[in-house]
Amino acid sequence: MTRGGSQEDPVQLLRDLQDSMEREADLREQLRYAEEEVSTLLMAKKFRRTESQSKNATLVFIHLSKVLTFNSLGFLYPPGGLYPTHWYLGKCTSTAF
Repeated sequence: MTRGGSQEDPVQLLRDLQDSMEREADLREQLRYAEEEVSTLLMAKKFRRTESQSKNATLVFIHLSKVLTFNSLGFLYPPGGLYPTHWYLGKCTSTAF
């Protein structure tokens, strides 16, 4: 018997249909696992990028905390306090050098 012929065995057609349905179910499951893996990889990549940004921000904060000095009034002095420029809440008031 040939496929598509009018004389095909109904039992064989049912077996073929069942096989096709099982293959489809297997492929759907493989697709689901692949999508989950992609999602996991994307989240891991985002986590690594966020972690890197956090480390960079921490390093900047540590560097600034070593370089800048605050007095008791909250004024911020540049390195070593050698410059007459004072920074207070992000505003600069400067005297002539």
